[in-house]
Amino acid sequence: MIPIAADFPTWREWLTRAGANQTTDDRGLKINSTAAVINAAVAARGVALVRNALVAQEIDSGRLVHLMPDARWPVKWAYYIVTSSKALRRYEVTAFHDWIVSYNEHRLAAE
Repeated sequence: MIPIAADFPTWREWLTRAGANQTTDDRGLKINSTAAVINAAVAARGVALVRNALVAQEIDSGRLVHLMPDARWPVKWAYYIVTSSKALRRYEVTAFHDWIVSYNEHRLAAE
């Protein structure tokens, strides 16, 4: 996962809101530039949590894939979870995708 180090929702906050079990380990790549986060996702380096308006062209062109197009999360701005088509071939990206889709389906069924 490629986090954004800014005043936007963090992966920890997003995963907590999603009810995910997570470690307290904060190791990993920290990127302090939204553009760099998007570029890393386009380069198949991981999954990014970004605002819709910032990745609309990449999604329209096929450079990024919106992993949960029907999901809307209650945050101040609309965020998409995106990755490149190439990254979808990686086990950990597919596992994350499968988990989040399954979680969302269960959550919606419970409402």
